[in-house]
Amino acid sequence: SSGINAEYGEVVTASDAKNVDNFGSAKVIVAELSGLTFLPSKVETLVGSSLRLNLAAFIELEPGTKLPFTRCDLVPLVYSLSNDLFVLEKEENAGGDLAQGVCSIITVTGARPGSSLLRVTYTTSKGAVLSATIVVAAYLPLTLTYPSHTPITDTRLVSLADPVWRSWTL
Repeated sequence: SSGINAEYGEVVTASDAKNVDNFGSAKVIVAELSGLTFLPSKVETLVGSSLRLNLAAFIELEPGTKLPFTRCDLVPLVYSLSNDLFVLEKEENAGGDLAQGVCSIITVTGARPGSSLLRVTYTTSKGAVLSATIVVAAYLPLTLTYPSHTPITDTRLVSLADPVWRSWTL
């Protein structure tokens, strides 16, 4: 065959030219992203460690019917962090080879203690801006200073060295 001509929503059937019993059919759908969201994942890490955040994208053919979109490597997504407490290391868009419902894995590394807002945006062909945000936090390891060399019992007071006591909204 010299190619496949199809319209939106049309069922396309292709077959082997030498064996017409060997064929397959598919419905052609061309649609633009209609939403982005982060899937539940770990959002706190030690300073110097990394977090892998799963981003999901979907299309909505009919109101209330969301279908997963898995080819974020084909979409010009924009990534931004609210401050320099985290570093954006990389994004993985394996062209559909990721876990179910995931279109991209974003890896960030905590540079200093505190929290940061990661935002991923996409501007549609009609100018609408889609976005997903997630708050990530990095902390220093807690070090036990009292008692220093004795076992902790349930009635003993403990003291921690240099903890960062901040309230984070995660």
